[in-house]
Amino acid sequence: MQKLLLHVCCGPDASIPFLDLRDQYDILAFWYDPNIHPEAEYWKRLRAFREVAERENITFLEGAYEPDVFFRLVQGHEHEPEKGSRCTICYSFRMKRAVEVAVENGCSAWTTSLNISPHKNFETLTAIGTALAAQHGIPYLAIPFFKKNGFARSVAYCKEYGIYRQKYCGCVYSETYPEKFQIS
Repeated sequence: MQKLLLHVCCGPDASIPFLDLRDQYDILAFWYDPNIHPEAEYWKRLRAFREVAERENITFLEGAYEPDVFFRLVQGHEHEPEKGSRCTICYSFRMKRAVEVAVENGCSAWTTSLNISPHKNFETLTAIGTALAAQHGIPYLAIPFFKKNGFARSVAYCKEYGIYRQKYCGCVYSETYPEKFQIS
């Protein structure tokens, strides 16, 4: 079975990729989200991710919490709208670290759980993943986890198992507009 690195943005968004891919791949989940703010929120989300990974028996690695890196990289883009240049920068640096970890761990391909969210731009994620794949010599799988009701299935999974589900994307700038991320 091929080894797949799955960059994980949060436990809820990882649930469906875990369920949908575990029969096809040996999944190595990689948590790397230094964009999450405030720090207390980071730890809530990390606990939720661990809970989902352990429930589904998925091996995982945890990247460092480096909010200073996020703030430095998005400086000057703070007032961009959601899905704008700030988000593209954020996706890029997290996905860059993910592909590096995939190579370091002998994975044959990689992808991201960001692909489940209707609040993310799938085409932008695919372009970033494809470019990084070419640079690092490891295929990026542009899997649209949002299809087949992926997002709704993740909401149901969280309700069923009592998994913490956040109300905003993660950074302090998306926290300012949480109504955009409300889940019914």
